[in-house]
Amino acid sequence: LVNGDGDDTIPFIYDRYFRRNEGTTDYVSFPLYSTSTNCEISFDAYTDLSGVFYGFGNSGNFNNRISIDVNGGFGIRTSSDTNAFIAPSGTIPANIFTSIRIRLIGTNLEVFVNDVSIGTNTVSGGGFDINQLFRNDVNVNGKGIIANFKITDNGVLVRDYPLDDNSSDLRELVSGQNGTVINGTADQWVPYLEQLTGEWL
Repeated sequence: LVNGDGDDTIPFIYDRYFRRNEGTTDYVSFPLYSTSTNCEISFDAYTDLSGVFYGFGNSGNFNNRISIDVNGGFGIRTSSDTNAFIAPSGTIPANIFTSIRIRLIGTNLEVFVNDVSIGTNTVSGGGFDINQLFRNDVNVNGKGIIANFKITDNGVLVRDYPLDDNSSDLRELVSGQNGTVINGTADQWVPYLEQLTGEWL
């Protein structure tokens, strides 16, 4: 493939935009989706671990979230369980894209990092009520990138946000439940190239 400036001397597989969240007032909002207890949530995250990083959340309460801490551990809350899953320090590395997948089947919650299961837990109940990224309740935290955010419910893909739009209007590919960047910054969209090694640079 030839890269965007016509120079084919640097091999890469694919190029796209990613949105860098500044993490003070900016976040992503989209129409609420409430999952069943048979669902899967997946996304790619990039954080420097300089502060708390809210992957997804709910604008009305402090549950329904994943919260990555400065040590690379994280906690997950469903709508009814405030301790649905706790991952130890070092689970999420700094400054590298990491794939996170959360699978809930009934009361069994399993978490995958880079397609490797890191553990399971029995939750007390509830699915997820999600309508924002980089924000939990009214608290904005998340310096870095989220891409390819997807929700599958009862085996059906119901939300798919590539987050590659280079615009404050964010496409949702399944049913047009588009999102919006709130308080975005002028330099928030950055083009990256996927190298043959799988890294994005």
